Amino acid sequence: MRSVALGTILAIVFLTGLVPTRGSFAAPGFETVAASAWNRAAVERVLQVFAYGGRVSEAQILKWVALGPTPAIQEMLTFAPSNPQLAPPVDALAEAAGSLRQLQSALESSDLGGTLCPSVQSWFASFVPAGGEVFYSYNAVQRTWLAGAHLRGANPFRHKIGLWLSNYLMVSSLQVTKIHLIRDHYDAALQRLGDGAPFWQVLAEGASSAAIAFEYGHRLGTFNNATGKFSGSEDFAREFHQLFFKINGVADGAAYHEGVTIPNTARLLTGMGIDKAPPPSGVPLKGDNWWTTPIDFTDHVDGTGASLLNRSLHHQAPLEILGTTIAGATAAEKLSELARVAILHPESLDNLPVEIVRFLGDDNLTAPKMDRIRQAWAEVVGTENDLLKFLRGYATSTTFHSPDTFKYRTPFDHTITAWNVTNLANNEFYTTYSVPLAPLGTMNAMPFVPVFRIFGHQTGLSSANDSAIFRSVYNNATATMGPADSEVACRDSRGAVMWTWRREWWQIIPPNSRGIYQVGDVARWLWQRLTGDSGANYTILERAHLAAILARRTSLAKVIDPLRRRPSTVYRTHELQRESLSSLIATLESTRLELKSPDQATRSRANTSVAMAVNFIRATPYAFAVEGR
Repeated sequence: MRSVALGTILAIVFLTGLVPTRGSFAAPGFETVAASAWNRAAVERVLQVFAYGGRVSEAQILKWVALGPTPAIQEMLTFAPSNPQLAPPVDALAEAAGSLRQLQSALESSDLGGTLCPSVQSWFASFVPAGGEVFYSYNAVQRTWLAGAHLRGANPFRHKIGLWLSNYLMVSSLQVTKIHLIRDHYDAALQRLGDGAPFWQVLAEGASSAAIAFEYGHRLGTFNNATGKFSGSEDFAREFHQLFFKINGVADGAAYHEGVTIPNTARLLTGMGIDKAPPPSGVPLKGDNWWTTPIDFTDHVDGTGASLLNRSLHHQAPLEILGTTIAGATAAEKLSELARVAILHPESLDNLPVEIVRFLGDDNLTAPKMDRIRQAWAEVVGTENDLLKFLRGYATSTTFHSPDTFKYRTPFDHTITAWNVTNLANNEFYTTYSVPLAPLGTMNAMPFVPVFRIFGHQTGLSSANDSAIFRSVYNNATATMGPADSEVACRDSRGAVMWTWRREWWQIIPPNSRGIYQVGDVARWLWQRLTGDSGANYTILERAHLAAILARRTSLAKVIDPLRRRPSTVYRTHELQRESLSSLIATLESTRLELKSPDQATRSRANTSVAMAVNFIRATPYAFAVEGR
């Protein structure tokens, strides 16, 4: 690993010729990898970086390899609510995957055509009592987002982009904003992307949302068109440019940016009052948070009888912003015009595409890479499906599939990916609702609670430099079976077990060419599926540890020294290459794993071995980053 941070972690853990492919979604500024370079490693890399590992079988991975880069990426990366290739449906969940609101409703009502445990169903209830009032449940929305990112029938790529939009770019936090406003902000952004809207429209509608108006306080901004008196702040006026479009005032000069663009944007953000409504039918107590969405930009009376003069109290005259006259009768109309201008501003063209790629695909961006990224963005920006074209082009490009690409994973990435790639069913979620939510909480990585507030959630880079996050992952992996082996049980209201479910690894791991499960084959498959490196970092050191775990369900030191005369001995690469130890490793790797044994006890032992191996891999540095080999 080329990172000092990850290299340190590694020491702690171990103590030791291009032919472009044509395609309608290839961004012209990128060069598509040759068909010969579109191999299993390339497919795995896309799944790991863009789709939380995907929910796919071995056969699907090989199919995408055979298809070639452009046809494969059109199946892999879509903004549709459900992607049957990336996360094939197993029940009716795909029919409810259109939005977080719809999905939460289906989970709350158990209207999925599957078996949702009653105790789990209650965790998705829309409302929760607190302090004598009833509020929208933020935990239910967080769990629903996790369902979208994980469950078969949904689209993990779509929800990764949704998390980026709502937790990193157009940030609103449930610490400030009401969770149902954030949920609708999230749903609206993904709906527009699914409709094929240009990215500037997605950002404009995000800036017009109730969640953002509540977050920054400009829901209270007014302008008296008779007297010229403005009441409001410049908070979001600045962040609209800086955070949404990455415009910092360099190109236009600080004096113009701070003296004209920012104050005039603040005046644009007037007349954005948010309606309130009576509590929904059936909610027994009235809370103080019945804000509604979307914002109604007209003069009107809301559901509580309050008068909102959003049109009258908006700065009605045109405003000069970014050197352009921005006109419109309401804040929504002006924001739409401003976003159309901002997306093509020189600073936005330079900075925004680089930030998109830095978050999603590469923490090691060189000047030549950034030039190609900017060129590709400039050639698609403002067109229909521009973000999708750009991301598809990048995901199949030589810029991404490059030896010097290096992407640190966020806590969301390495936690959800491990869960996704080791489970081909929805049963576990339906009986325990959320295996990864607790470990995400220990890493301070909860959806819709960005660590840096308006500047977004933890990035992969910030996570890699946080020793507490590695410690949390390591402790979770070593103290429990995590998302790998735990038997889950559904209980009724009296505590009686209604049914149980346990992962059977033979349904996930392919047998070898002889139709059997052998330690060496299983170890390599687990490694490449969980790390996405296709075995590039799978040395004799990793082989030895996994062989001992899978064959004997114990540590390498105990296998080498069964009498435990030196129980804490650390074996290094050069020692493992000695004939006696390399022969032992080969013997362990030839051991057969009885994953399909008809005897339950035998099969259970084999399943436990695999679960232990999964958690070992999760605690290595290679689970915290993806390389471009």
